[in-house]
Amino acid sequence: MAIVSCFLQLVGTERVLNTIRKVLEKSKQLQEEQEEEIRKLKKEQEEEIRKLKEKKEEDIKKLGEEKEENKEAKR
Repeated sequence: MAIVSCFLQLVGTERVLNTIRKVLEKSKQLQEEQEEEIRKLKKEQEEEIRKLKEKKEEDIKKLGEEKEENKEAKR
């Protein structure tokens, strides 16, 4: 009888450990997905910043050209 009881405890422990393992694997998967999403968002943000900087430089250049044209037109 003690052997059966011990066996049942082992089976129960194995089930608990399997459940814990599955939860940990799912948690790890979710963490990896979140990290990938963060990398993706960071890359998108860097791209947007780059585009804004390029636009700013173009606008500054255009303003400089317009200012120069206005100087020449006044002469």
